[in-house]
Amino acid sequence: MQDYYRDRQNQDRRYRKRPERSKKQPFSVRVQTLDGSIEWMPSRENSTDASFTVKAKSFTDEELESYVLEPDARVLINSGFILDLMPGWEAQIRTKHNLAIDVGLAVLDSPSTIDSSHKDEIKIILVNNGEDDITLESGSEVAQMVVTKMPHVKLWHVEKIQSSVKDIESEQ
Repeated sequence: MQDYYRDRQNQDRRYRKRPERSKKQPFSVRVQTLDGSIEWMPSRENSTDASFTVKAKSFTDEELESYVLEPDARVLINSGFILDLMPGWEAQIRTKHNLAIDVGLAVLDSPSTIDSSHKDEIKIILVNNGEDDITLESGSEVAQMVVTKMPHVKLWHVEKIQSSVKDIESEQ
């Protein structure tokens, strides 16, 4: 009889309806495109992607629409947009994996941090680590952007840092 009740309890557990999970709303970041066109908005191919693709609007301070990037040279990319991040959040501009592998194109200071206090156009420094010239056009996908929450950190000045466990073990 006890086995019957135990089996019945286990069966009830298996068929119990799971509680509804709360569906989190996506975090929103305001983006201003400088010419009002959504063409320069960072975008995702899939809603589950971690990063947004960033396109080049123009090149250098001369606003060129195309640019030939020679090997070992670098260029400043104008993205055409401004981010309005909340305090405690950052955007990171990173190299696109396929561009690094295929042609040697990389974000020079990857990951480049965009703080919430930055309210100017996002500009990206690209470098050609490949052996051939790379022709970049306005609208070319040049980088990826990840938006992430940053912990609030306070740095403390101390006279001396305590030895690590590794240092103590090596002294013995």
